[in-house]
Amino acid sequence: MRDVVPSGRTVAAVLLAVVGVGCLLAFPTTASGVNLTVEATEIQPADDAGALANVSVNVTNLDERLGRPVDPVTRAAQTGSFDGRVDESLSERLADVDTEYVVYEGRYYRWKATLRSDPTGARIRMSSVDPETVAAAVATPYAEAPPQAQRAIDTGSATGGEVTNGVFVRDGTYYAVRPANAGQVFGVLLTSAGSLALSLVGAGYAAVGLGLTVLRVRDPTPRPATVRRAGAIAVGAVPLGLAAATSESVAALVAIPGVGAVVATGLVAGVLAHQSRWGLLVALSVGVGVGGVAVSFLVAGGIGLFAGVLAVPSAVVAGVVPFVYGTVFGADTT
Repeated sequence: MRDVVPSGRTVAAVLLAVVGVGCLLAFPTTASGVNLTVEATEIQPADDAGALANVSVNVTNLDERLGRPVDPVTRAAQTGSFDGRVDESLSERLADVDTEYVVYEGRYYRWKATLRSDPTGARIRMSSVDPETVAAAVATPYAEAPPQAQRAIDTGSATGGEVTNGVFVRDGTYYAVRPANAGQVFGVLLTSAGSLALSLVGAGYAAVGLGLTVLRVRDPTPRPATVRRAGAIAVGAVPLGLAAATSESVAALVAIPGVGAVVATGLVAGVLAHQSRWGLLVALSVGVGVGGVAVSFLVAGGIGLFAGVLAVPSAVVAGVVPFVYGTVFGADTT
């Protein structure tokens, strides 16, 4: 009959499971508890071009971006076009202006620019547009606005879990909806990022802890972790991650299960190290790293590639804890 007092290994497995589940629940708990206040202000596009440009992602405020009038843009605004050399500083400030409309010296223009290097130059096309045309093009109808934006338009402000920012129109009246406190937005984003990071790691730790606990308590004699069993445990991070991710966050639905599985793969690596199977250990490490980045790229393109390059190495580092568990719980044979 097994001893009533659990062994140190069993306690260690249960402890990792508890820590993992706690971290795993950080993101859904934080996401459900976010409260951000947004305000709705009636705007007159013809009277204040900057007010519309500052809340619409489809209009760039060149007055703020450039700080002062610059000759190439002024010539394009006056004559309709400019094609010539520009200084490198101006080229850098115009590089990411990809909106159809801009505000320059308080007026709206339709914008198109092509930049070139060696020598640094630009081809700029600008044509004056009346405020009503721009407002109608960039505003979202009230009926299509997020619920929080609708409540803000109805009452002046609203509190909820959405970061709402934009221009909306109801019965011909335009409203700028934006967060009441920019610092609060930063805090929400920082908290969300931190809780997401905890959930990424938590999915892997929870899978490893729960899996090893099952191996320790299911049968009368505790079973060691073979490579096959460790692999099955690592895969368990996927359903755990999917269960914790919120359906509203596509990034979380992809990242938490995927990164969690990479973290949990540290258990397999630990078992291989315990068995001194160094060739397979190197192959696994390279395969997980390259495969993780490749999957991230296939799912989200260039942004996914960038995220994968950042997340996968971090997940490998976080996998050190499961790696240690693998070396301790690993079976001596395959």
